[in-house]
Amino acid sequence: MPFDVEAARKFFFDLEAVRSAVDAGARRALSKFGAFVRTRARSSIRKRKKASAPGRPPSSHSGVLKRFLYFGYDPGPQSVVIGPVLAGPKTGAPETLEYSGPALLREPVPGPGRKAKSRAQALAYRKLLRLKRLTAPPREYRVKVIAVKARPYMGPAFQAELPRAPQLFKDAIH
Repeated sequence: MPFDVEAARKFFFDLEAVRSAVDAGARRALSKFGAFVRTRARSSIRKRKKASAPGRPPSSHSGVLKRFLYFGYDPGPQSVVIGPVLAGPKTGAPETLEYSGPALLREPVPGPGRKAKSRAQALAYRKLLRLKRLTAPPREYRVKVIAVKARPYMGPAFQAELPRAPQLFKDAIH
């Protein structure tokens, strides 16, 4: 009886098919995990005017931090990257909020005509500038370094979602 190569192949794994199924399953599971962590981090950031207490997730005054949280699958090391994306000049604010550290604070320096005794006096000053078609003098700022205590939001979200990870990988390969 001659050896049937096609029949023998049926009994062995097709290595490429197995690898592609594992890669697709890992990509799906890691992407779901990234989405869960991002959602948990976003929901932990509350929109309010006052600052959060140290050790609690940060407050969102403008909503920028909450809007710029993303996740992405990295096929090279087969991992997922989750966190804030910088949308402007590098300020380091997201990292400082997560881990603590120094930050620059810009305060306006009071100048002549800037310290109005009442709201009415401030409105009168602005009206006078408009009538004379003048512009207010440029505002001066003083910069000082302050210490920001940690207000973690990504680490706790990751730790809270970590117990769900094995369930995501359970049926990842078909």
